[in-house]
Amino acid sequence: LSDLEIYLKSPLNSTILVVCHKVTGDGKKSADKLSEVVKLAAQKGVYFVSKKFYDNQIPDWVVGYLRDKGIKIDPLAANLLTEFVGNDLSRLAQELDKLIITLPAGSKLIQAADIERNIGVSRDFNRFELTKALGEMNFVRALRIADHFARNLNANPFVLTITAIYQYFVRILKYHFLADKSRASVAKELGVNEFFVAEYERAAKRYSAARCVSVIHLLSDYDMRSKGVNNSSTDHGELLRELIYLIIFGK
Repeated sequence: LSDLEIYLKSPLNSTILVVCHKVTGDGKKSADKLSEVVKLAAQKGVYFVSKKFYDNQIPDWVVGYLRDKGIKIDPLAANLLTEFVGNDLSRLAQELDKLIITLPAGSKLIQAADIERNIGVSRDFNRFELTKALGEMNFVRALRIADHFARNLNANPFVLTITAIYQYFVRILKYHFLADKSRASVAKELGVNEFFVAEYERAAKRYSAARCVSVIHLLSDYDMRSKGVNNSSTDHGELLRELIYLIIFGK
């Protein structure tokens, strides 16, 4: 770093130097060590920090990536792809490029059916559809999805499923306390596309704030049980079925 610091004090105009540094461990300590180099880089050139996206920011990134290529994507499809791939932007870009290639000639819209057909994730049996079924208190639908998950636990880990349910009910709880319930404001505060605001509005009518708090406590309990606490034999598939029943029919 000392050599780099010396160079940055008097860089060559004929040279383009790019330094990439990945912060690991304690980001603050790493940044402190680089503070002088960073200060010089900002003074003499361009200093750019690329922060990892939160999960709820990924669908918008997908929309923007495709927009730059002249392609649109259905909000349901964007969420479905995000759920399947996660927040690995490199992999997302690869999957999106594949989808673009598979679009019929003249088509400029990616839909959920395209995700299912070309990537392999089911548009009917996924965490997004599970939380939607819970929000609607549709026990039969939610249980059918849970049964599918139970048969495919490697592709649908319990920890990811319970996290998705937790995030869903936290948003419903947050919705109850929003002063401005206009669609744009709700979408911004909940970190979702405006397309999904109506779903949260309906779910909030079925689940009071107090009920949401109870569900969140229930999720915490079942998260511990999935790790073996107060549970020696019930498998993850059965835990999920129990959880769904208690969320919908519990008090």
